[in-house]
Amino acid sequence: MRFTLHWENQPGFIESFPELSPSPKRFEIDGDLWTCGGGAAATEMMLSIIQDDFGRDFAVVVSDMCLSNGELESCASQRSSLARALSTRNAKLVQVVQAMYDNIEEPVSFDELSELTGLSRRQIERHFKQYLGESPMIAYRNIRLDRARSLAVETNMTVVEIAVACGFSSSGNFSRHYKDRFGSSPSVQIKRAVS
Repeated sequence: MRFTLHWENQPGFIESFPELSPSPKRFEIDGDLWTCGGGAAATEMMLSIIQDDFGRDFAVVVSDMCLSNGELESCASQRSSLARALSTRNAKLVQVVQAMYDNIEEPVSFDELSELTGLSRRQIERHFKQYLGESPMIAYRNIRLDRARSLAVETNMTVVEIAVACGFSSSGNFSRHYKDRFGSSPSVQIKRAVS
């Protein structure tokens, strides 16, 4: 079964339902199951269905009427490319940041990032300062904390479970960094999400 949901909701969904794997695509049509990752994706899914039923030319006309960019295929990813999100074409930096996103639960060391990219630790630090304005350690921690916030809001996981899922060795250390980044503790965020 192919399906998708908004990229921000996917980490929490995967934690709750590890046997299911949502697609990164903007929308999916699998038989009678139609899913999309957000408002714009719903329009794109509609245009794809119109194209299937009435042809591309008519779908393009409807797309223009909807002030849509005309994306008629589901293959487009929900998220912009990482290079666009980082506002850089520096392939090595993008590779390092992608490795950080790919290794949230079990963070990789800077030696492993260095080996992956062929950059020295010093070069990695210089690229982060130049392009992102922060150290790689802070950037990596923030990536993990952003995932933690998503899990706090979207799942029934405990603080300890979220800390582990986001690669923190202790819930106290995790809670301190979480509060520094978001202004309140993860337990407060979890209570808000439940009420």
